[in-house]
Amino acid sequence: MKLLIVDSQPMIRNGLKAMLECSEENFEVFESGNIIEAISIIRKENPDLVLVDIELGGKSGLDLIKEGKRILRNCKYIILAEYISEMEFLQAEEYGVDGYILKEAYGDEILYAVKCILRGKKYYDSGIISHSRNNKAIKLFNQLTEREKEIVVELAKGLSNKEIGQNLLISESTVKKHVSNILTKLNLSHRCQVIHFIYAANIIRN
Repeated sequence: MKLLIVDSQPMIRNGLKAMLECSEENFEVFESGNIIEAISIIRKENPDLVLVDIELGGKSGLDLIKEGKRILRNCKYIILAEYISEMEFLQAEEYGVDGYILKEAYGDEILYAVKCILRGKKYYDSGIISHSRNNKAIKLFNQLTEREKEIVVELAKGLSNKEIGQNLLISESTVKKHVSNILTKLNLSHRCQVIHFIYAANIIRN
């Protein structure tokens, strides 16, 4: 099996390469520090799996994944990250990423993730799994119109319909209709649940 490690930090690349090459799987491991070089390796070597940092010296690892999937459809990808935002997670899922690992993970956990993914399974690091749980909530939130999202922000402040109307320069009755639509779209029954929903999903942070 051929693996490619893409990370802008040589120390991390070298450490991962040494660990993977010493495993019993007889991996052939390539490494790259940037997207251009990584794309060249993907074209030439046809790796089975790419471990890619989400941050590549000011570039996004997601750009590499998108292009890599176009070149080699069956190649699998693991994202390495210190942190992954909700939007990055959703985009990664859209691109068909197979696994997520925190950079602070131990070597045996990384090796286990690699083995799982090469067997056709997905792998979510326990430190990133919360984003998966929030996935549905974020999708529901993104179904709201821009005006409804504005009202959600105002609801998060604990404002009444009248106060929201004054802030957004719309009538109280219009706010009431929007709130009703928001509750329906988010599958909620009370405006107080909206506040819990958006903070629990990290859509708006305290």
